[in-house]
Amino acid sequence: GKWICPVCNKPALFDDLQIDSYTDSILNSIENENITETSVCVKSS
Repeated sequence: GKWICPVCNKPALFDDLQIDSYTDSILNSIENENITETSVCVKSS
């Protein structure tokens, strides 16, 4: 399957994906929770 960036809607190759420190801190803060899915929501102001 294809991965599409939820922000810019361009193809995202698996080998090019990276977890930034902000995302990593969020994932670490919920690691003991029973969470099976996350969403990225873009909200412009």
